[in-house]
Amino acid sequence: MKNLKEVLLELLNEDKINLRKKSFQSYQTKIKYFNEWLDNQGLSEITTIEFTHEQARRFLNGLQLNAETRRSYQRTLSKYFNWLFKAEKIARNPFTNHKLPKSSNDKALRAFKDAEIKAIKKYCLGNDLQKLWVFIQVMFYSLIRVNETRLLRIDDLDFDKELIIIRGNVSKNNRKQSVEMASDLQKVLQGFIGKRKSGYVFCKGEAIETPMSSNYFTDLHKKALIALNLDFKDVALYSWKHTGAIKFYEKTKDLNRLKKQCRHTELTITERYLKSLDYEGDKSQRINFPSLESY
Repeated sequence: MKNLKEVLLELLNEDKINLRKKSFQSYQTKIKYFNEWLDNQGLSEITTIEFTHEQARRFLNGLQLNAETRRSYQRTLSKYFNWLFKAEKIARNPFTNHKLPKSSNDKALRAFKDAEIKAIKKYCLGNDLQKLWVFIQVMFYSLIRVNETRLLRIDDLDFDKELIIIRGNVSKNNRKQSVEMASDLQKVLQGFIGKRKSGYVFCKGEAIETPMSSNYFTDLHKKALIALNLDFKDVALYSWKHTGAIKFYEKTKDLNRLKKQCRHTELTITERYLKSLDYEGDKSQRINFPSLESY
């Protein structure tokens, strides 16, 4: 009997002809994330019959996303489980009748403040956590996501063109893309990987073809926040992407360049992204209004 992951991928591919390209990519991302969750929960081989309403509730409640995005995950998965229900393959749809609780992430995680950046850097370098600090710098400079960073391979780093390649099989939108590699990050990465020519950038010791586990850096970072008495309810490892985005824009004042670095499809998405972080602009620039006083 096929496992749940295989069944969902088959249903998605059957549905592809009915979906617009962007809709298909969105569904594909959600199912990919759900299947990764099954793996992390030790449920890789669970079947459609065995998957329960309680497990569906656990998945939905554990999503560290805003309320609308969690509802979107619920609708997508419910759609395909409903197909299975109508085909009499399962007794009930496990993704129906869920009241999603409010999430601490209904508002976007905030960026780190300057004093917090300084404290975290000092903590990492003072506690033999250089690997975590390198990981943080990749997110900060390149604005790529946690899992994309964790699964970076050495051949994804184009030092000649100063680019980082994000492969389609690890990218959230399933497309191969690239971002700028800051000169400071280039020096950090060259020093970190040394003479290694292949494998994952963040590998398990000498096992260069084995990446660090999915929660390794998240858990390590959370321990650092606790040690520094920082409230981790509104900041997390993902906050470094937000911090980098704000600092990038303050440095360049170029919204189009930020859009490209964030890999957004439209400028309005970038504008909404900055607004969601409560970014109000560089205060030092607010005083530079034109004046009539000299006339």
